[in-house]
Amino acid sequence: MLEAIEKLLILQDRDRQIGSLEAELAVIPPQRLAKQQKAAAARAKAEAARKVVMELETARKQLELEVETQQENIHRFSLQQFQTKKNDEYQALGREIEGARRKISKLEDQQLELMEQTEQAEQAAQAAANEAAGIGAEVERELADLEARQKNLHDQLGATQSGRDSLAEAVEDG
Repeated sequence: MLEAIEKLLILQDRDRQIGSLEAELAVIPPQRLAKQQKAAAARAKAEAARKVVMELETARKQLELEVETQQENIHRFSLQQFQTKKNDEYQALGREIEGARRKISKLEDQQLELMEQTEQAEQAAQAAANEAAGIGAEVERELADLEARQKNLHDQLGATQSGRDSLAEAVEDG
């Protein structure tokens, strides 16, 4: 009788071990998903920072085109000024030239601001890319560790279940 109780206690211990191993295995998929989401979030942050840089570059190039347009206007107005014979037309073209020069000055100021913003955005994008690379490498290591842990737990679970099954047969026979 004492031997049967001892076998039942061992069987109960095996059942607890199996439950514990199954519980540990159950948390691995959510952990894996969380790590993958962490890496994806870091990549998305880096991509967003890179996109900001591209948008700033596009805006700066647009300003360059506007400056070129104003310079062409100045050139055209200057040619017209030389061709005109009326004083009021000459003065009107002079005002147009001066207005275009003021626009160029404002556009160049905006270009400088955009260059500064672009420089800061490039630094932020590089930092985000470095962070994403670091997180990606860290997550890869963690995922490999999770894979190894999952395999180890599966092996332990298989061994524990087979030991439990043979113990259960011995209890039933006894």
